[in-house]
Amino acid sequence: MTCGDDLNEPDLWPNVEVRHTTRENGGLIIRPRDKDGRIFLLVVGTMPNYRVVGWIRSEDAKQERYGWEDVWKVPQSDLRPPPAP
Repeated sequence: MTCGDDLNEPDLWPNVEVRHTTRENGGLIIRPRDKDGRIFLLVVGTMPNYRVVGWIRSEDAKQERYGWEDVWKVPQSDLRPPPAP
C-alpha cells in the first residue's frame, strides 16, 4: 500500500485509490490529476472506527453533475456499495 507519495502508483494493487474523510456524510473527491482507469474507494471515520462507504471508477466520477469548485465531488448515495465480507 502507498500513501500518496507517487501518483503513478495506486494505493492498493492493482488499481485502487483510497480516499478518506472524517465527515460522516462527506463525499468522495476526485481531482483532475487523478488517473483514469482506477477505482476510488471512500472510507469515513476516525481512529479506531472506520467505515468503507463505497466506490466509483474515476471515469464515472469525472462528470459535470459532480463538478464542485475545481474537483469532482461524488455523494455517498452515488457510490457503489463495497462487496460483502
